[in-house]
Amino acid sequence: MAPTTTTRSDYVRALPKLSDVAELVGLDASGVTRAIKRLDIEPLRWGGRDKHLAVADVLTIAANAQRASLE
Repeated sequence: MAPTTTTRSDYVRALPKLSDVAELVGLDASGVTRAIKRLDIEPLRWGGRDKHLAVADVLTIAANAQRASLE
């Protein structure tokens, strides 16, 4: 099997966008944006407009929003 290397762009592209996070957590997109500002989370940018969140940040938002379980 050939070795695989993951570049930063592949990693960021695989992370959920803000709209995906909103659906997972059970908030509106504006609620996710407010939670990002309140928790001082820095989203990862992809391209000119897309913002992605790391998995740990998604769990932090879910825990603080108290809308969806962490499981």
